Amino acid sequence: MICLLEAKNTDQLTLAGDNIYKPTIDYSNIYKTAKTQSCIHLLSEAHLLVRAALMDTSQLEPGEKAELLEAFRESCGHLGDCYSRLDTQHSHLALPYYKMSGLSMAEVLARVDWTVENGSQKYERGLIFYINHSLYENLDEELSEELAAKVVQMFHVAEPKQLPHILCSPSMKNIDPLTAISYLRKLDTSGFSLILVTLTKAAMALKMGDLDMYRNEMKSHPEMKLVCGFILEPRLLIQQRKGQIVPTEFAVHLKETQPGLLVASVLGLQKNNKIGIEEADSFFKVLCGKDGDTIPQLLVDLWEAQLVACLPDVVLQELFFKLTSQYIWRLSKRQPPDTVPLRTSEDLSLICGPSFDIASIVPFLEPLSEDTVAGLSVHVLCRTRLKEYEQCIDRLLERCPEAVIPYANHELKEENRTLWWKKLLPELCQRIKCGGEKYQLYLSSLKETLSIVAVELELRDFLNVLPEDGTAAFFLPYLLYCSRKKSLT
Repeated sequence: MICLLEAKNTDQLTLAGDNIYKPTIDYSNIYKTAKTQSCIHLLSEAHLLVRAALMDTSQLEPGEKAELLEAFRESCGHLGDCYSRLDTQHSHLALPYYKMSGLSMAEVLARVDWTVENGSQKYERGLIFYINHSLYENLDEELSEELAAKVVQMFHVAEPKQLPHILCSPSMKNIDPLTAISYLRKLDTSGFSLILVTLTKAAMALKMGDLDMYRNEMKSHPEMKLVCGFILEPRLLIQQRKGQIVPTEFAVHLKETQPGLLVASVLGLQKNNKIGIEEADSFFKVLCGKDGDTIPQLLVDLWEAQLVACLPDVVLQELFFKLTSQYIWRLSKRQPPDTVPLRTSEDLSLICGPSFDIASIVPFLEPLSEDTVAGLSVHVLCRTRLKEYEQCIDRLLERCPEAVIPYANHELKEENRTLWWKKLLPELCQRIKCGGEKYQLYLSSLKETLSIVAVELELRDFLNVLPEDGTAAFFLPYLLYCSRKKSLT
Protein backbone atom coordinates (compact mmCIF):
# COMPACT_ATOMS: atom_id res chain seq x y z
CA MET A 1 0.00 0.00 0.00
CA ILE A 2 2.84 2.38 0.82
CA CYS A 3 4.32 1.79 -2.61
CA LEU A 4 1.08 3.05 -4.11
CA LEU A 5 1.59 6.38 -2.34
CA GLU A 6 4.92 6.69 -4.10
CA ALA A 7 3.46 6.19 -7.56
CA LYS A 8 4.63 8.83 -9.97
CA ASN A 9 1.94 8.35 -12.54
CA THR A 10 -1.31 10.21 -11.92
CA ASP A 11 -3.35 7.45 -13.52
CA GLN A 12 -1.78 4.93 -11.17
CA LEU A 13 -2.55 7.14 -8.18
CA THR A 14 -6.13 7.68 -9.23
CA LEU A 15 -6.51 3.97 -9.81
CA ALA A 16 -5.14 3.31 -6.35
CA GLY A 17 -7.55 5.73 -4.78
CA ASP A 18 -10.45 4.22 -6.68
CA ASN A 19 -9.67 0.52 -6.26
CA ILE A 20 -8.10 0.35 -2.83
CA TYR A 21 -9.86 3.04 -0.79
CA LYS A 22 -13.19 1.28 -0.26
CA PRO A 23 -11.69 -2.16 0.52
CA THR A 24 -9.44 -0.44 3.05
CA ILE A 25 -12.46 1.19 4.69
CA ASP A 26 -14.28 -2.13 4.86
CA TYR A 27 -11.22 -3.83 6.31
CA SER A 28 -10.69 -1.12 8.92
CA ASN A 29 -14.26 -1.51 10.15
CA ILE A 30 -13.27 -4.91 11.51
CA TYR A 31 -11.13 -3.09 14.07
CA LYS A 32 -13.57 -0.31 14.85
CA THR A 33 -15.50 -2.12 17.55
CA ALA A 34 -12.28 -3.28 19.16
CA LYS A 35 -11.25 0.36 19.65
CA THR A 36 -7.64 -0.12 18.61
CA GLN A 37 -5.19 2.06 16.72
CA SER A 38 -5.30 -0.30 13.74
CA CYS A 39 -8.50 1.27 12.45
CA ILE A 40 -6.93 4.74 12.48
CA HIS A 41 -3.77 3.51 10.73
CA LEU A 42 -5.69 1.85 7.90
CA LEU A 43 -8.05 4.79 7.44
CA SER A 44 -5.11 7.20 7.42
CA GLU A 45 -3.50 5.19 4.61
CA ALA A 46 -6.70 5.30 2.59
CA HIS A 47 -7.13 9.01 3.32
CA LEU A 48 -3.60 9.75 2.12
CA LEU A 49 -4.27 7.86 -1.11
CA VAL A 50 -7.31 9.96 -1.89
CA ARG A 51 -5.66 13.21 -0.86
CA ALA A 52 -2.63 12.46 -3.03
CA ALA A 53 -4.92 11.78 -5.99
CA LEU A 54 -6.61 15.13 -5.44
CA MET A 55 -3.30 17.00 -5.56
CA ASP A 56 -3.48 17.04 -9.35
CA THR A 57 -6.95 16.84 -10.83
CA SER A 58 -6.09 18.41 -14.19
CA GLN A 59 -6.16 15.01 -15.90
CA LEU A 60 -9.46 13.95 -14.35
CA GLU A 61 -12.91 14.01 -15.82
CA PRO A 62 -15.49 16.04 -13.81
CA GLY A 63 -17.19 12.86 -12.69
CA GLU A 64 -13.91 11.36 -11.49
CA LYS A 65 -13.04 14.50 -9.56
CA ALA A 66 -16.44 14.54 -7.88
CA GLU A 67 -16.02 10.88 -6.96
CA LEU A 68 -12.61 11.56 -5.44
CA LEU A 69 -13.95 14.53 -3.47
CA GLU A 70 -16.75 12.38 -2.13
CA ALA A 71 -14.22 9.71 -1.16
CA PHE A 72 -12.10 12.38 0.55
CA ARG A 73 -15.04 13.65 2.60
CA GLU A 74 -16.03 10.09 3.45
CA SER A 75 -12.52 9.27 4.64
CA CYS A 76 -12.51 12.43 6.78
CA GLY A 77 -15.80 11.38 8.34
CA HIS A 78 -14.47 7.90 9.14
CA LEU A 79 -11.32 9.36 10.69
CA GLY A 80 -13.46 11.77 12.69
CA ASP A 81 -15.45 8.79 13.96
CA CYS A 82 -12.28 7.00 15.01
CA TYR A 83 -10.76 9.95 16.84
CA SER A 84 -14.08 10.72 18.52
CA ARG A 85 -14.60 7.17 19.77
CA LEU A 86 -11.11 5.96 20.60
CA ASP A 87 -9.22 7.07 23.69
CA THR A 88 -6.04 8.40 22.07
CA GLN A 89 -3.69 11.29 22.75
CA HIS A 90 -4.73 12.72 19.39
CA SER A 91 -8.46 12.66 20.07
CA HIS A 92 -8.65 16.41 19.33
CA LEU A 93 -8.18 15.53 15.64
CA ALA A 94 -11.84 14.55 15.57
CA LEU A 95 -12.62 18.25 15.14
CA PRO A 96 -10.66 19.00 11.93
CA TYR A 97 -11.58 15.69 10.31
CA TYR A 98 -15.28 16.18 10.97
CA LYS A 99 -15.01 19.74 9.64
CA MET A 100 -13.34 18.51 6.44
CA SER A 101 -15.98 15.81 6.04
CA GLY A 102 -18.70 18.41 5.56
CA LEU A 103 -20.92 16.62 8.06
CA SER A 104 -23.29 18.77 10.08
CA MET A 105 -23.28 18.52 13.85
CA ALA A 106 -26.60 16.69 13.71
CA GLU A 107 -25.15 14.18 11.23
CA VAL A 108 -22.14 13.60 13.49
CA LEU A 109 -24.41 13.07 16.49
CA ALA A 110 -26.46 10.60 14.45
CA ARG A 111 -23.29 8.47 14.07
CA VAL A 112 -22.82 8.28 17.85
CA ASP A 113 -23.60 5.01 19.58
CA TRP A 114 -25.97 6.10 22.35
CA THR A 115 -26.29 2.59 23.77
CA VAL A 116 -25.95 2.53 27.54
CA GLU A 117 -23.82 -0.31 28.86
CA ASN A 118 -23.88 -1.47 32.48
CA GLY A 119 -26.18 1.38 33.44
CA SER A 120 -23.74 4.12 32.43
CA GLN A 121 -22.67 5.91 29.28
CA LYS A 122 -19.09 6.88 28.49
CA TYR A 123 -18.23 9.62 26.02
CA GLU A 124 -14.69 9.81 24.73
CA ARG A 125 -12.67 13.02 24.74
CA GLY A 126 -12.66 13.41 20.96
CA LEU A 127 -16.44 13.58 20.69
CA ILE A 128 -16.73 16.00 23.62
CA PHE A 129 -13.96 18.14 22.12
CA TYR A 130 -15.72 18.29 18.76
CA ILE A 131 -19.18 19.08 20.15
CA ASN A 132 -17.85 21.65 22.62
CA HIS A 133 -15.92 23.56 19.96
CA SER A 134 -18.74 23.34 17.45
CA LEU A 135 -21.16 24.85 19.95
CA TYR A 136 -18.75 27.75 20.50
CA GLU A 137 -18.38 28.50 16.79
CA ASN A 138 -21.80 30.13 16.30
CA LEU A 139 -22.73 27.64 13.60
CA ASP A 140 -25.93 28.41 11.75
CA GLU A 141 -27.32 25.04 12.77
CA GLU A 142 -30.03 24.41 15.32
CA LEU A 143 -30.15 20.95 16.83
CA SER A 144 -33.51 19.28 17.26
CA GLU A 145 -35.00 19.10 20.74
CA GLU A 146 -34.09 15.41 20.92
CA LEU A 147 -30.45 15.91 19.90
CA ALA A 148 -30.12 18.97 22.15
CA ALA A 149 -31.30 16.86 25.08
CA LYS A 150 -28.72 14.20 24.22
CA VAL A 151 -25.98 16.82 24.12
CA VAL A 152 -27.01 18.11 27.55
CA GLN A 153 -26.99 14.59 28.93
CA MET A 154 -23.56 14.01 27.35
CA PHE A 155 -22.02 17.06 28.99
CA HIS A 156 -23.72 16.35 32.30
CA VAL A 157 -21.82 13.05 32.34
CA ALA A 158 -18.52 14.04 30.74
CA GLU A 159 -17.99 17.81 31.22
CA PRO A 160 -20.50 19.19 33.74
CA LYS A 161 -18.60 22.48 34.10
CA GLN A 162 -19.33 23.24 30.44
CA LEU A 163 -23.06 22.66 30.77
CA PRO A 164 -24.06 26.33 31.38
CA HIS A 165 -21.90 27.39 28.43
CA ILE A 166 -23.26 24.87 25.93
CA LEU A 167 -26.83 25.75 26.90
CA CYS A 168 -26.11 29.32 25.75
CA SER A 169 -25.11 28.23 22.25
CA PRO A 170 -27.49 29.31 19.46
CA SER A 171 -27.36 25.70 18.24
CA MET A 172 -29.12 24.65 21.46
CA LYS A 173 -32.08 26.95 20.86
CA ASN A 174 -34.56 24.06 20.78
CA ILE A 175 -33.62 22.56 24.14
CA ASP A 176 -36.59 22.02 26.42
CA PRO A 177 -36.02 24.57 29.23
CA LEU A 178 -37.41 22.16 31.83
CA THR A 179 -34.85 19.57 30.76
CA ALA A 180 -32.07 22.16 30.94
CA ILE A 181 -33.12 23.36 34.40
CA SER A 182 -33.33 19.80 35.73
CA TYR A 183 -29.72 19.16 34.70
CA LEU A 184 -28.56 22.54 36.02
CA ARG A 185 -30.08 21.76 39.40
CA LYS A 186 -28.13 18.50 39.53
CA LEU A 187 -24.80 20.29 39.18
CA ASP A 188 -22.35 20.30 42.03
CA THR A 189 -21.41 23.97 41.84
CA SER A 190 -18.27 23.63 43.92
CA GLY A 191 -15.26 24.43 41.80
CA PHE A 192 -16.99 26.62 39.22
CA SER A 193 -19.18 29.67 38.94
CA LEU A 194 -22.46 29.57 40.82
CA ILE A 195 -23.46 32.90 39.27
CA LEU A 196 -23.18 31.42 35.77
CA VAL A 197 -25.50 28.57 36.74
CA THR A 198 -27.92 31.10 38.23
CA LEU A 199 -28.01 33.24 35.09
CA THR A 200 -28.45 30.19 32.86
CA LYS A 201 -31.40 29.05 34.98
CA ALA A 202 -32.83 32.58 34.77
CA ALA A 203 -32.51 32.46 30.97
CA MET A 204 -34.34 29.14 30.86
CA ALA A 205 -37.04 30.48 33.20
CA LEU A 206 -37.60 33.37 30.80
CA LYS A 207 -37.77 30.94 27.90
CA MET A 208 -40.66 29.08 29.48
CA GLY A 209 -42.33 32.25 30.76
CA ASP A 210 -41.82 31.59 34.48
CA LEU A 211 -41.20 35.17 35.66
CA ASP A 212 -41.40 34.24 39.34
CA MET A 213 -38.55 31.78 38.97
CA TYR A 214 -36.64 34.33 36.88
CA ARG A 215 -36.97 37.02 39.55
CA ASN A 216 -35.96 34.63 42.32
CA GLU A 217 -32.80 33.66 40.46
CA MET A 218 -31.89 37.28 39.68
CA LYS A 219 -32.46 38.38 43.27
CA SER A 220 -30.11 35.73 44.63
CA HIS A 221 -27.00 37.77 43.72
CA PRO A 222 -26.04 41.47 43.83
CA GLU A 223 -25.90 43.34 40.54
CA MET A 224 -22.10 43.37 40.26
CA LYS A 225 -22.07 39.58 40.61
CA LEU A 226 -24.59 39.36 37.79
CA VAL A 227 -22.32 41.52 35.63
CA CYS A 228 -19.47 39.08 36.32
CA GLY A 229 -21.71 36.22 35.22
CA PHE A 230 -22.48 37.88 31.90
CA ILE A 231 -18.76 38.45 31.38
CA LEU A 232 -18.16 34.72 31.88
CA GLU A 233 -20.76 33.90 29.21
CA PRO A 234 -21.52 36.77 26.79
CA ARG A 235 -23.94 34.60 24.80
CA LEU A 236 -26.47 35.02 27.59
CA LEU A 237 -26.95 38.50 26.11
CA ILE A 238 -25.44 38.56 22.62
CA GLN A 239 -25.42 35.88 19.95
CA GLN A 240 -24.52 35.73 16.28
CA ARG A 241 -26.59 34.08 13.60
CA LYS A 242 -25.66 34.14 9.93
CA GLY A 243 -23.02 36.74 10.72
CA GLN A 244 -25.51 39.10 12.35
CA ILE A 245 -25.63 40.20 15.98
CA VAL A 246 -28.81 38.99 17.67
CA PRO A 247 -29.80 40.13 21.19
CA THR A 248 -31.14 37.28 23.29
CA GLU A 249 -34.50 37.12 25.00
CA PHE A 250 -32.58 37.79 28.21
CA ALA A 251 -31.20 41.05 26.79
CA VAL A 252 -34.64 42.13 25.59
CA HIS A 253 -36.07 41.54 29.06
CA LEU A 254 -33.25 43.45 30.77
CA LYS A 255 -33.80 46.37 28.40
CA GLU A 256 -37.31 46.73 29.78
CA THR A 257 -36.69 45.87 33.42
CA GLN A 258 -33.03 46.53 34.31
CA PRO A 259 -31.43 48.75 31.64
CA GLY A 260 -28.68 49.81 34.04
CA LEU A 261 -27.61 46.19 34.54
CA LEU A 262 -27.66 45.64 30.78
CA VAL A 263 -25.42 48.65 30.09
CA ALA A 264 -23.06 47.73 32.93
CA SER A 265 -22.80 44.18 31.59
CA VAL A 266 -21.99 45.25 28.02
CA LEU A 267 -19.42 47.67 29.44
CA GLY A 268 -17.94 44.76 31.39
CA LEU A 269 -17.75 42.71 28.20
CA GLN A 270 -15.85 45.55 26.55
CA LYS A 271 -13.46 45.91 29.47
CA ASN A 272 -12.67 42.21 29.23
CA ASN A 273 -12.31 42.19 25.43
CA LYS A 274 -15.37 39.99 24.97
CA ILE A 275 -17.02 42.43 22.56
CA GLY A 276 -15.71 45.20 20.33
CA ILE A 277 -16.81 48.83 20.23
CA GLU A 278 -18.64 48.51 16.91
CA GLU A 279 -20.27 45.25 18.02
CA ALA A 280 -21.59 46.92 21.16
CA ASP A 281 -22.99 49.81 19.13
CA SER A 282 -24.68 47.39 16.72
CA PHE A 283 -26.06 45.35 19.60
CA PHE A 284 -27.92 48.30 21.13
CA LYS A 285 -29.19 49.50 17.76
CA VAL A 286 -30.61 46.07 16.96
CA LEU A 287 -31.95 45.65 20.49
CA CYS A 288 -33.78 48.98 20.34
CA GLY A 289 -34.94 48.55 16.75
CA LYS A 290 -33.05 51.57 15.43
CA ASP A 291 -31.69 51.71 11.89
CA GLY A 292 -29.08 53.85 10.19
CA ASP A 293 -28.02 56.97 12.05
CA THR A 294 -30.76 56.85 14.68
CA ILE A 295 -29.16 56.51 18.10
CA PRO A 296 -31.14 54.91 20.94
CA GLN A 297 -30.76 56.33 24.44
CA LEU A 298 -29.36 53.03 25.73
CA LEU A 299 -26.44 53.42 23.34
CA VAL A 300 -25.91 56.96 24.61
CA ASP A 301 -25.98 55.49 28.13
CA LEU A 302 -23.25 53.06 27.08
CA TRP A 303 -21.12 55.86 25.61
CA GLU A 304 -21.46 57.85 28.82
CA ALA A 305 -20.50 54.77 30.83
CA GLN A 306 -17.46 54.27 28.58
CA LEU A 307 -16.44 57.86 29.21
CA VAL A 308 -16.70 57.51 32.97
CA ALA A 309 -14.90 54.15 32.92
CA CYS A 310 -12.09 55.49 30.66
CA LEU A 311 -11.88 52.31 28.60
CA PRO A 312 -8.35 51.96 27.19
CA ASP A 313 -9.51 50.98 23.69
CA VAL A 314 -11.92 53.89 23.39
CA VAL A 315 -10.56 57.02 21.72
CA LEU A 316 -11.80 59.81 23.96
CA GLN A 317 -12.09 62.44 21.25
CA GLU A 318 -14.23 60.13 19.11
CA LEU A 319 -16.40 59.34 22.10
CA PHE A 320 -16.77 63.03 22.96
CA PHE A 321 -17.67 63.74 19.36
CA LYS A 322 -20.36 61.03 19.23
CA LEU A 323 -21.91 62.14 22.49
CA THR A 324 -21.81 65.85 21.80
CA SER A 325 -23.20 65.38 18.30
CA GLN A 326 -26.07 63.40 19.77
CA TYR A 327 -26.76 66.03 22.44
CA ILE A 328 -26.73 68.83 19.87
CA TRP A 329 -28.98 66.88 17.52
CA ARG A 330 -31.52 66.33 20.27
CA LEU A 331 -31.45 69.95 21.35
CA SER A 332 -31.72 71.29 17.81
CA LYS A 333 -34.55 68.91 16.90
CA ARG A 334 -36.09 69.16 20.37
CA GLN A 335 -36.16 65.38 20.29
CA PRO A 336 -36.45 63.73 23.72
CA PRO A 337 -34.66 60.42 24.34
CA ASP A 338 -36.64 57.25 23.64
CA THR A 339 -35.95 55.93 27.16
CA VAL A 340 -35.14 57.57 30.48
CA PRO A 341 -31.39 58.37 30.56
CA LEU A 342 -29.41 56.46 33.17
CA ARG A 343 -27.37 59.57 33.99
CA THR A 344 -28.44 63.12 34.69
CA SER A 345 -26.72 66.42 34.00
CA GLU A 346 -25.52 66.38 37.60
CA ASP A 347 -23.71 63.09 36.96
CA LEU A 348 -22.03 64.06 33.73
CA SER A 349 -20.89 67.42 32.30
CA LEU A 350 -19.19 66.69 29.00
CA ILE A 351 -18.93 69.96 27.18
CA CYS A 352 -17.31 71.63 30.19
CA GLY A 353 -14.74 68.86 30.47
CA PRO A 354 -11.14 70.10 30.14
CA SER A 355 -10.03 67.21 27.92
CA PHE A 356 -12.48 67.93 25.13
CA ASP A 357 -11.35 69.78 22.01
CA ILE A 358 -14.21 72.25 21.87
CA ALA A 359 -13.16 73.79 18.56
CA SER A 360 -13.97 70.52 16.80
CA ILE A 361 -17.69 70.78 17.50
CA VAL A 362 -18.28 74.52 17.04
CA PRO A 363 -19.24 74.02 13.36
CA PHE A 364 -21.97 71.63 14.47
CA LEU A 365 -23.56 74.25 16.71
CA GLU A 366 -24.99 76.29 13.84
CA PRO A 367 -28.34 74.47 13.65
CA LEU A 368 -28.71 74.73 17.43
CA SER A 369 -30.99 77.65 18.19
CA GLU A 370 -30.22 80.03 21.04
CA ASP A 371 -33.93 80.57 21.62
CA THR A 372 -34.05 77.79 24.19
CA VAL A 373 -32.28 77.72 27.54
CA ALA A 374 -30.50 74.50 26.59
CA GLY A 375 -29.37 75.83 23.21
CA LEU A 376 -28.15 79.12 24.66
CA SER A 377 -26.32 77.28 27.44
CA VAL A 378 -24.45 75.08 24.96
CA HIS A 379 -23.39 78.05 22.85
CA VAL A 380 -22.23 80.04 25.88
CA LEU A 381 -20.36 77.11 27.39
CA CYS A 382 -18.56 76.37 24.14
CA ARG A 383 -17.66 80.02 23.53
CA THR A 384 -16.42 80.28 27.09
CA ARG A 385 -14.11 77.33 26.51
CA LEU A 386 -12.76 79.24 23.51
CA LYS A 387 -12.19 82.25 25.83
CA GLU A 388 -14.70 84.39 23.94
CA TYR A 389 -16.01 85.98 27.14
CA GLU A 390 -17.15 89.26 25.61
CA GLN A 391 -19.33 87.46 23.06
CA CYS A 392 -20.82 85.39 25.86
CA ILE A 393 -21.67 88.52 27.86
CA ASP A 394 -23.38 90.03 24.81
CA ARG A 395 -25.42 86.88 24.21
CA LEU A 396 -26.52 86.61 27.82
CA LEU A 397 -27.44 90.29 28.08
CA GLU A 398 -29.53 89.95 24.96
CA ARG A 399 -31.24 86.63 25.63
CA CYS A 400 -31.00 85.87 29.35
CA PRO A 401 -29.85 88.92 31.37
CA GLU A 402 -30.70 87.28 34.69
CA ALA A 403 -27.85 84.82 34.04
CA VAL A 404 -25.14 87.38 33.32
CA ILE A 405 -24.06 88.03 36.94
CA PRO A 406 -23.86 84.31 37.88
CA TYR A 407 -21.86 83.79 34.67
CA ALA A 408 -19.53 86.69 35.47
CA ASN A 409 -19.02 85.49 39.04
CA HIS A 410 -18.02 82.08 37.71
CA GLU A 411 -15.91 83.04 34.70
CA LEU A 412 -14.56 86.59 35.12
CA LYS A 413 -11.74 85.82 37.50
CA GLU A 414 -8.01 86.48 37.66
CA GLU A 415 -6.81 87.73 34.26
CA ASN A 416 -10.42 88.07 33.07
CA ARG A 417 -11.50 90.15 36.06
CA THR A 418 -11.04 93.45 34.18
CA LEU A 419 -14.02 92.54 32.00
CA TRP A 420 -16.28 93.47 34.92
CA TRP A 421 -15.54 97.17 34.35
CA LYS A 422 -14.23 97.15 30.79
CA LYS A 423 -17.08 95.14 29.26
CA LEU A 424 -19.97 94.36 31.59
CA LEU A 425 -20.30 97.75 33.29
CA PRO A 426 -20.43 99.88 30.11
CA GLU A 427 -22.74 97.38 28.39
CA LEU A 428 -25.22 97.53 31.25
CA CYS A 429 -25.13 101.32 31.38
CA GLN A 430 -25.78 101.53 27.64
CA ARG A 431 -28.72 99.11 27.77
CA ILE A 432 -30.26 100.94 30.74
CA LYS A 433 -30.20 104.15 28.73
CA CYS A 434 -32.18 102.42 25.99
CA GLY A 435 -34.87 101.31 28.44
CA GLY A 436 -37.22 98.56 27.32
CA GLU A 437 -38.87 95.58 28.99
CA LYS A 438 -35.58 94.29 30.40
CA TYR A 439 -34.78 97.58 32.12
CA GLN A 440 -35.27 96.27 35.67
CA LEU A 441 -33.13 93.19 34.98
CA TYR A 442 -30.34 95.38 33.63
CA LEU A 443 -30.61 97.75 36.58
CA SER A 444 -30.36 94.93 39.09
CA SER A 445 -27.33 93.53 37.27
CA LEU A 446 -25.71 96.99 37.19
CA LYS A 447 -26.02 97.35 40.96
CA GLU A 448 -24.32 94.00 41.52
CA THR A 449 -21.62 94.89 39.01
CA LEU A 450 -20.92 98.21 40.74
CA SER A 451 -20.59 96.40 44.07
CA ILE A 452 -17.90 94.15 42.59
CA VAL A 453 -16.06 96.96 40.80
CA ALA A 454 -16.07 99.18 43.92
CA VAL A 455 -14.19 96.45 45.75
CA GLU A 456 -11.70 95.78 42.97
CA LEU A 457 -10.65 99.32 41.93
CA GLU A 458 -9.09 102.30 43.62
CA LEU A 459 -11.27 105.41 43.84
CA ARG A 460 -9.59 107.23 40.95
CA ASP A 461 -9.84 104.18 38.68
CA PHE A 462 -13.42 103.64 39.75
CA LEU A 463 -14.32 107.21 38.79
CA ASN A 464 -12.72 106.74 35.39
CA VAL A 465 -14.91 103.75 34.48
CA LEU A 466 -18.20 105.41 35.47
CA PRO A 467 -20.28 106.94 32.66
CA GLU A 468 -19.87 110.70 32.31
CA ASP A 469 -23.60 111.27 31.89
CA GLY A 470 -24.63 109.11 34.84
CA THR A 471 -26.75 110.30 37.76
CA ALA A 472 -24.41 111.15 40.66
CA ALA A 473 -26.92 110.16 43.34
CA PHE A 474 -27.15 106.64 41.90
CA PHE A 475 -23.40 106.05 41.95
CA LEU A 476 -22.67 107.88 45.22
CA PRO A 477 -23.10 104.89 47.61
CA TYR A 478 -20.60 102.86 45.59
CA LEU A 479 -18.14 105.77 45.46
CA LEU A 480 -18.37 106.21 49.22
CA TYR A 481 -17.73 102.50 49.78
CA CYS A 482 -14.76 102.58 47.42
CA SER A 483 -13.25 105.60 49.24
CA ARG A 484 -13.70 104.07 52.70
CA LYS A 485 -12.60 100.49 51.99
CA LYS A 486 -8.96 101.17 53.00
CA SER A 487 -10.00 102.41 56.41
CA LEU A 488 -12.33 99.42 56.75
CA THR A 489 -9.47 97.02 56.12
